[in-house]
Formats: sequence, structure tokens, C-alpha cells
Amino acid sequence: TAEGTLIDGTGKGDGSSEVLKSNGWRWVPSLMSWYIPRSRDHAPKTALLKRTAAQLLDAGFDVEISIDSTRRDLAQIEHDRAEHLKDRAERLTSRAQRATACGDTAYERGREIAAHIPPGRPILIGRHSEGRHRRELAKIDQAHTAAAAAWSEADELERKAAAAAVGIQARFNPVTVSRRITALGVKQRKLSRAIAGYSNHLGDTFSPTRGEYKTRLEEELQNIAE
Repeated sequence: TAEGTLIDGTGKGDGSSEVLKSNGWRWVPSLMSWYIPRSRDHAPKTALLKRTAAQLLDAGFDVEISIDSTRRDLAQIEHDRAEHLKDRAERLTSRAQRATACGDTAYERGREIAAHIPPGRPILIGRHSEGRHRRELAKIDQAHTAAAAAWSEADELERKAAAAAVGIQARFNPVTVSRRITALGVKQRKLSRAIAGYSNHLGDTFSPTRGEYKTRLEEELQNIAE
């Protein structure tokens, strides 16, 4: 579904987090809920849901599973994905600019301290200036270390921003699309065989699927066709 797979009714310290974490759920502060990663606009992971529910029941929780397999319009999904990548690129670029500014500030702070020390001046061991000189050198080192760390962070953020900026274009690259179509075609044929039943090259025969499993495979087949 559009929201993905969420869980309601849990509370901090109630013991549910241990079960949820062990099954791959992640806490999303913006949603104030536990969430299964990459579940948005994908078919529900029923096996994971049943396993989680069973473990929560064993832990003394009351559990109710509600599944809505309705899919959003694919054009809307692609539009939202593009907007998400655009927003991500803008956020990362802004963070990169702030990190660069922090690095520049730290570097200038080190330069200002160094400006008060004559070039090549040694530490005068035993003199009253020794302690101050060592502290100044330590501050310069700390400032330059902080600058290097900030600039390194800025470089990484700029790399991620660039990747997000080209992400949607890369998704619609003809070669990428062709490979995705081929992969979907393979999965489509595999699901069709599983639903109808088939025999493999070793002579093993597999009966047609039935019941809930068949329904789930048919829904996935329809999603692939779309």
C-alpha cells in the first residue's frame, strides 16, 4: 500500500521492540510507528507478518492483522518517487553546504591562532610560555582536524545529493528499463507456471497452487503485468 506495513499500539518499554527488531522492523520517528523497510507500494510480506504476530502473542500481546493489498496508480508512484529524490537531493545539498561552512570556519579559527605564533618558533621548554604554546598548537590541530572531518562529510553529502539528483533519470535509462522488463518477464513466467502447475527438466511435477497462496501469487502476477 501507499503507507507500507505499519504497526500500531506499541509503547516504549513494553517489550515489543525486541520482537520487532529481531524480525526486521524499524522505528520511524516521523510516523511514530514501527515499519517494515521497503514495504511501501509492495505486496504485503504475509510470512513476516504471521511470524511477528506469533512471537508477539507468545510475549503476551493481543495482535490483529489487517491487510490491504490495494495498489496505488503506478504513474502516481513514479511521480512520488521523483519528488522524493528531488527533495532528498535538495536536503543533502543544503547539509553539504552547512558542513563546508563549518569546515571553513574551523580552518580559519586554526589559522587565526597560528597567526600569533612566529613561523618556526620552537617550544621553549621550561619557560613560562611553554604551556601556552602547547595549548595553542593543540587548538590548531583540533581546528584543522575538525575542518578535515567537516569537509569530508560535505564531500560524502554532495556525492549522495548527486546520486539522488540523477536517480530518476537513471531509472528511466533505456538500458535500465530494458533490463527491468526482462527481469519482470522472467518473474511473470515463473509465477504463471507456479499457479498453473508444471514439470521441470528432471521430470518432477508440481501441482497447481490453491487457496490463499494462489491468491497471493495471482495478485503479484497482476502487479507485474501493470
